[in-house]
Amino acid sequence: MSISSSYWRSSSLREIDAPAMGVSIGLAPRFQAGVSLPYYHVTDQSGLTSHGFGASYVTGKIALTQGARVGASISPTLEILSWTSGGARRVNVVLPVSVQTDVDGVRLYGTGGYFSRGSVFGSGAAEWSAGSRLTLVATLGHSYSVASDPASDALGVTRHRTDAGGGFYLRTNRAVVFFATVGRTFAPIDDTSSRLLLTGGFAVNVAGPATRPPRVP
Repeated sequence: MSISSSYWRSSSLREIDAPAMGVSIGLAPRFQAGVSLPYYHVTDQSGLTSHGFGASYVTGKIALTQGARVGASISPTLEILSWTSGGARRVNVVLPVSVQTDVDGVRLYGTGGYFSRGSVFGSGAAEWSAGSRLTLVATLGHSYSVASDPASDALGVTRHRTDAGGGFYLRTNRAVVFFATVGRTFAPIDDTSSRLLLTGGFAVNVAGPATRPPRVP
């Protein structure tokens, strides 16, 4: 189980998600399922604020390999938008494929996939253990819109986006991990770009101590 809060800001909007809740459960040796749901507070340029439950995600993760030098998994995900999402399709599908490996004490991750809203994406991450309890992480992601949007094209909104960030995980015991990250969009910089993204929270293994500490969502 995880509980977190995040702050996101662009030049035109400001959003706070608090609380954002997530639960995942292992159902079989190679399969786990999870669900997440945030409560958002959005403020526009005029100072008008709206709030409510945001997009929720239902995820199933299937391990394709176990115990191999390179781990691989697929995580089919349903995105369910809130009723206030306007004319957008409320149920969307995300189909990511992920790999991971260890190189000289650094754990490397890579993910690529398709989002049915109309985009493809790829991302990478590196984790380094700075001690028995502290792990540092760096991320880099890129997305590209494959959907035709004449309104965005007329406004000159680019189809590409690159984001990066970093943070840490702090394990206080075998059942609790605290985490915090910071990031932003690096290219392109326009009205919809993320100027700042801050996230912090904790993950708990509610079943008690396990063989491995809980993973951060």
